[in-house]
Amino acid sequence: MNRLRRVTMIVLVALLAALASLFDEQPGVPLDQLRGRTRRAFLRSLRKLHPRTVLHARWLVWLYANIRAELLASAGFARKWLSLQPINGLVPLPFVALWAYLHVREWLGLQSMFLYRGRWMRVPSGGATLVASRSGLQWNRVPGGLPFITDSTKQTGNVFYVDSGATDSSDAVGYGSHPDKPVATIDYAIGLCTGSQGDLIVVLPGHSETVTAEITLDKADLTIVGLGRGTNRPTLTQAVAGDCMAIDAANCTVENIYWNEATTAPGAGGAALDVNAAFAVVRGCHWDSGANDLENITLTASATDVTLEYNVAVVTAEGPDAWVEIEATGAVRATIRYNRLVGGSTTNSWDIGAINSGQAHTDCEVYGNTVTDIKAGLGGIQFSAAATGIIHDNLLAGGTLGQMLDPGSCICFNNLEQDAVDESATLFPALNPTDAGSPTKTLLDANATLVGVETSAVTDNLHGKIGTDAEMNDLSLFDMLTQRESIGEADIDDDAAVYTDRGIALLTITPVAGSPISDLEVHLDLKKATTGFVAIYTTSKTISFAVSRKIDGTNWRRDIDSQTTARAEDLAGLEGQTISIGHVGADEEVRIEVIVSAEEGTDVEIPYAAYYKASAAATFTPVAAA
Repeated sequence: MNRLRRVTMIVLVALLAALASLFDEQPGVPLDQLRGRTRRAFLRSLRKLHPRTVLHARWLVWLYANIRAELLASAGFARKWLSLQPINGLVPLPFVALWAYLHVREWLGLQSMFLYRGRWMRVPSGGATLVASRSGLQWNRVPGGLPFITDSTKQTGNVFYVDSGATDSSDAVGYGSHPDKPVATIDYAIGLCTGSQGDLIVVLPGHSETVTAEITLDKADLTIVGLGRGTNRPTLTQAVAGDCMAIDAANCTVENIYWNEATTAPGAGGAALDVNAAFAVVRGCHWDSGANDLENITLTASATDVTLEYNVAVVTAEGPDAWVEIEATGAVRATIRYNRLVGGSTTNSWDIGAINSGQAHTDCEVYGNTVTDIKAGLGGIQFSAAATGIIHDNLLAGGTLGQMLDPGSCICFNNLEQDAVDESATLFPALNPTDAGSPTKTLLDANATLVGVETSAVTDNLHGKIGTDAEMNDLSLFDMLTQRESIGEADIDDDAAVYTDRGIALLTITPVAGSPISDLEVHLDLKKATTGFVAIYTTSKTISFAVSRKIDGTNWRRDIDSQTTARAEDLAGLEGQTISIGHVGADEEVRIEVIVSAEEGTDVEIPYAAYYKASAAATFTPVAAA
């Protein structure tokens, strides 16, 4: 019975020791540092237990707090307690259990852990940098602030709060760790941070600053996040020449901040946000750009691998030059994506380009941006001739077609421009456009005409061009499919030729170079009043027609010999003839020849009508009357 009681007591006290660790004031603080209110709370939790158990628990707390050092320092003392001999009537086994529990805990490195649902959970001290955490979700607390849960895969450092509108806010010692006692300015909060440990500054909704001295992010791995939506987001108003905010340390992020129009001109090189360090991210911010705002964002030579994404900029007055200005060649590998840039009107819009670079920056990627209200003749995206990278899937509107995007030497995919409402946009640059006779890829041809776009006032369009103007000879799909005609009058001229001989031309047909003829038919009228064949020739005489082709460019070869022969006396009912020629190659010529059985000594006029298909009108040359 006594042995069973001893075993039960060992188990009970071991459980009490584990329970005691849950009441530590700071995570990881051992039981011997319990004090004051926490100690009383621990003891109150035991009131419902058996009185003797409570007595042992009180004795346990007192004993551990006072003689732990002696126990660890004195092997003899430890052996005495391990002898299982009663001392003053008290069985030491409970303390042995606690002693064993504490030493196993230290040996396993569990001093800063607590038992939760059967698992040991690590809890670092408030503000400590997390190393080798077992879980991404961590409990944390800045001294004097509220405890909070953070995702250590995204943010591992301290958290500070900024709110100029809070009742109790001050840029002073003791402020910033609690949202009820925030600091009043972002710059002061930056001073509280430690570089390279992932500190976070939370700027609360409604915060407002008139910036009279540059806000400098000079500590690495710092994140500034504004809370709120719309105009309730934290707002900054630039009232200082130069930069309103500058990112001067690597790996910093600025998110969801609202910049009002500047009240003070920033001057040459000044901006609302100057990025002067690598791997900066600017996300979800808003700019209202007024007359004093030249550039909202500038990227210096040190701004490598910068990402600008999901931002909005609106021009509210004439004056801004650009939303982002790449100022140096060193600003390589910039990513500018999914931003909405509104020029406000074609009067107020950016004077150079919403996304602008006069530098030979390299390896950029610009995509998914929408730029509207571009000024005529200016660009939404304007890069220098030496800039390289990829520009794709951007929408540009309001300017001059062919001038809203100047990609420099960047490769382009699927960028669309539009200068009018109620129309579909046009792909720019065009599909592999070329100058007339030159392989150089340009937007304009030698006559400053847009390449790949229908510009002729006399050429019809049927759903656009198949190719460029130069490639298709300024012809559309409609031009190539439409039925053409030629109507005129040919003459049998007795004074010019002997029509009883073989192969005297009546009508010659010549295609335009590069434009073959198909489905050619020629209808001849043989019964013109007074001067026609029936009217002039006597009933016993005949007329025959044949077709000849000049295939080699020199010699006429008869193609259809004596296709039709008619007597004048038989034409009272026939009145005309149809000659089907068919296809004529682009480099051929074809002619209709006439032969009569005997000449009458008088010219005969034969009206004709020709119908055919070709991409360009062919030339019809009839024999003219003498």
